[in-house]
Amino acid sequence: MYINNLTAINETFIEYTPAYSGTDAILSALINAASISAYNAAAIGTWVTVTSADYFSVINNVTGATTSGMLARELSSTYNNAFAANYATITNTVYSSAAGGTYFIAFAARPAGTNATVWPLYSYTWEGTYYSILSAQGNGSNTTTNTYWVNKKPTINLSATGYVAVGMNTNASWYNNNTDPDYAAAYSAPANQHIVTPPGSAYWTGPWTTYTGAYPYFQIVGTTTKQLVI
Repeated sequence: MYINNLTAINETFIEYTPAYSGTDAILSALINAASISAYNAAAIGTWVTVTSADYFSVINNVTGATTSGMLARELSSTYNNAFAANYATITNTVYSSAAGGTYFIAFAARPAGTNATVWPLYSYTWEGTYYSILSAQGNGSNTTTNTYWVNKKPTINLSATGYVAVGMNTNASWYNNNTDPDYAAAYSAPANQHIVTPPGSAYWTGPWTTYTGAYPYFQIVGTTTKQLVI
């Protein structure tokens, strides 16, 4: 078939960027207006400070979200004591493990000092070398308040089963409710491991030291579902 009377139009060619049609589930889960504004303004792959309501909404609404570290009821508790600064800490292999393919999308911690730098950490060996999943700034001027962050559209995930830990450059608040059976389980067989490290380190390596008195307020959220990037 032939098309007759074809009219040529002299028009400049413009390349259009395809519209973003995916859903950023992290953004969709945020509730607080200030958190949403901060998230939109942040660079991809950076931590954004949010509220507790935002954090738990991410856990409840992002597909496949799982947590490593403390249980939710422990994270919201007030059983604590302050531990020395410049320690990195991992709980036992069950509490600290994360599945291969996991993107880390949020975390919570309880620094016990102002202007704290907190490093969520990961490793592929439980007592191995831990690398920072970026660093995050947060204030914790008392020992009963958590700080919460989300990661804007993380682009890097675990290539195999890994483990998470936390490091801080200020005093951290530690959970020490010895009437909680999960508390006892978290630091036994094997026990928590700790290491002193200089502030600002990009990674923490052994030897690790056993400590069975408490464990830090720390939880990280992951999912194997990648958040779409524009």
